[in-house]
Order: sequence, then structure tokens, then C-alpha cells
Amino acid sequence: MVPFSKAASYYAIAKYPHKPDNVEQQLVYAKNIDAVARSWKVLGKPFHQIEAVFEGKDVDGLLYLPSDKAPKDGWPLVIATNGIDVYKGEFFSLANMLASRGIAFFATDLMGTGTNGAIKLRPESDQLISFFMDELSKRQDIDQNKFGFMGVSFGGNTAARIAFTEERRLSAVVNMCGPIHTVFMAQEEDITKIAPMYLEALKDRAQLQTASNKEIAAFLKGFSLINQGLVGEGKKKTSVPLLNVNAKNDPVAPQYDMELIDSASINSTLIYSGKDDHCPQDRFTVMPQVVDFFSKHLQ
Repeated sequence: MVPFSKAASYYAIAKYPHKPDNVEQQLVYAKNIDAVARSWKVLGKPFHQIEAVFEGKDVDGLLYLPSDKAPKDGWPLVIATNGIDVYKGEFFSLANMLASRGIAFFATDLMGTGTNGAIKLRPESDQLISFFMDELSKRQDIDQNKFGFMGVSFGGNTAARIAFTEERRLSAVVNMCGPIHTVFMAQEEDITKIAPMYLEALKDRAQLQTASNKEIAAFLKGFSLINQGLVGEGKKKTSVPLLNVNAKNDPVAPQYDMELIDSASINSTLIYSGKDDHCPQDRFTVMPQVVDFFSKHLQ
């Protein structure tokens, strides 16, 4: 497993920033997914690439099963997505950690990203996750009553939103360093301060390659959960158990954002790991807590 996992990590780095018109990056990304699949199959565990059509566009995801013998009601399942610059083939150890607890794992790319690049990134990115929940619920080896979701970075914004929009079907949600409000209130002049690598990625995922800074600033405001009317003073709290994880002094998802979403659930926990960067750079060290959280609420 280790050689294939290392290969997957190298291919993940090599494919960045992964633009759909770059043939070399597309090939490297395919190798990343192939190495991920091989690392799982070496363990003798079932691995499936799930392909579907969403809004007339091809989408897919990676399904990791703990074994080929599912429980009577099927496996509990955690669905996960990363952000606009980290993809579905980069969760690495999480699937195996969940499998050791009898939990299946499904990783997909954020809207506008990777193999889901044909779908324009939008504030309602949770709709793609809901779609996959519908699709995976059709499988006999998946327990449709035990779904969890984890979003990292921009995917954390999806996690925060889906804790409200899928309150009935989700048993647990992890928001890892997801921006909630602050960064989305950037003004036109602030757009020039965004690091070029992130700005170009955002433009590509949101199909805003020719947009002005004013148009980009207006687009971002739609991702604020305050603007969406989901969080803030006087708003109804979600009943979905929520775990929020971040680095202290994250400039993209600052303390205000983390406390805002932490207070938006009747059952929420907020932990910090690392500091002065976007997302915990040592987040592998908090994965045991993430797995404990999912195991508690999905088992």
C-alpha cells in the first residue's frame, strides 16, 4: 500500500494547478487516481469509481468499502470533498482509518474542480453532494440512514451549508477550515491582493476567466452563509452534530468565521491545530479525532 500511496501523493503535487485544457496535468491527475485505487486494492478491499450525470454533465467519485461483506443494513458512509486546489485523490489515510471503524468513504471533487470541472462552482455546491447521497442510497451495501460529510477549505463552506440543507439525512458533519463569511465580503480592490495561484484557480472553477474584479467580488458574496440567511444572530440552529477544525489565525477562515459556524449547531465542537496558516498544516494529527467523531455519530 505504501508505495502506491507515495506515488499518489507525488502525482497529486505534479497535477497542480490542474487546468482542464492542460493535457499533461490531466494525465497526471489520472495517474493520481490510479495509484489511489491500487493502494486500496492491495489491501484486498473493494474500490469503485462511481460515475453519474448531474445536470447533464459527467461527474464521479471514489468509493472505498471496508470489505466485500457489508453489514445487514449496509455500511455507514462518509462523503468528503476538498477545495479548489486539492482534489478527491488527496485524502490518503482517511479512508483506511474510517474502514478500521467499519465506515465506508466516498470522495468527490468540488463543483468546478477536477473531474467535476464541467459543473460551474456556485454557492449551492451542496447540491452535488445531495445528488451523490441519492445515488449512493440506491446501493444495498450503503446504509442510507447513516451519512456523514466532511469538507476541507472551500469544501468546508459546503460542509457548513449542507449541515442545514441536509439536516434530515446527515448524522455528522466536519468542517475543516471552511470560510463562512469574512473572506467572501472582499471588495473590488481586495481581489488584487489574492495570491495569483488561488485567484486563477477560483476563476477556472467558477468559469470567471474574463470577469472583472468587481464581478468576482460580487460572485464571492453569494458564498457567505450570513448572506444566505443560514447563520447569524437569531437564526435557527441545525441539529446535525458539527465538528469544526482549523489553524489559529487562519486568514481565509478567521476565528470569527469558526465561532460563527460553531454556534450554529446545537451540538458543535471547535478545535484548533497549528497556527498562522490556512487550514491546519498538521491536520493529519487531528484525523484520529475526526474519525472518532464520525464513529460516535454513525455507528
